[in-house]
Amino acid sequence: MTVATPTLSDRVTDLRRAFDQAFSAPPRGAPNETVDLLAIRVAGDPYGFDVRGLVSLAPCGKVVPLPTRRIGLLGIAGIRGTLVPVYGLGVLLGYEPSRSPPRWLGLAGSPDPIALAFDELEGFLRVNRSDVCVDTSRRYVSAAVRTEDVTRMVVDTYGLIATLKASAGTSSTTKEQ
Repeated sequence: MTVATPTLSDRVTDLRRAFDQAFSAPPRGAPNETVDLLAIRVAGDPYGFDVRGLVSLAPCGKVVPLPTRRIGLLGIAGIRGTLVPVYGLGVLLGYEPSRSPPRWLGLAGSPDPIALAFDELEGFLRVNRSDVCVDTSRRYVSAAVRTEDVTRMVVDTYGLIATLKASAGTSSTTKEQ
């Protein structure tokens, strides 16, 4: 009985196929092992946005103030051809209103985004999910993460936008009634 031994070209073909298949499959476990954050500062304090909660990021242009009693509403701004309400993130997080205009807008919520204005953009961070700790001790904060020597609070973008949209609902009394 003879056993067929693979030829060198058969082995090369098998190795090439295995190599190609290793790169055609999506990486296992990678999306669940890390969290992507946008590192920001609000009133000088370190915060982060989970990038999954943002629609986009834009430099803050002109914000037209509105007469309102709504806490944190700075006004409206035109962003990519759409009028968007702009809220001061610092005020929503419990800080005093800033005397200087915000520099950045994080747009969140879909289909009608809301802009969250903040002071400083520090960059992008990818952190291990195991380094993120659930933290609900502060309003509109969902987690905390330690990066280098800084602890950042992670803004609960989904909860914040849901609250703002719910409170912006129209009153049941209208002019016609």
